[in-house]
Amino acid sequence: MIALTIQDIDEELEGRLRRRAARHGRSLQEEARLALVEHVADETPAAAPRDSAWDVIRRLRDKAGGGADFEPLDRSEWQDRPVDFGS
Repeated sequence: MIALTIQDIDEELEGRLRRRAARHGRSLQEEARLALVEHVADETPAAAPRDSAWDVIRRLRDKAGGGADFEPLDRSEWQDRPVDFGS
């Protein structure tokens, strides 16, 4: 295990932690350790940032060897057609 030193703890916070430790019958160090464990245990994998859809698409494209090279379609001769909305 490692030893962790936390500097510049506010006196009010230290007092609250010390009182909490006394209520639970624990040492200040043990109470601080348990508070840290409880706080970190609240994090779930779902709370972690997720990749955007574009990140996933880029990863799949790169895995497949890149994109496809197509000539753009010539749409200059396309004509608009009327739209029937069923009325």
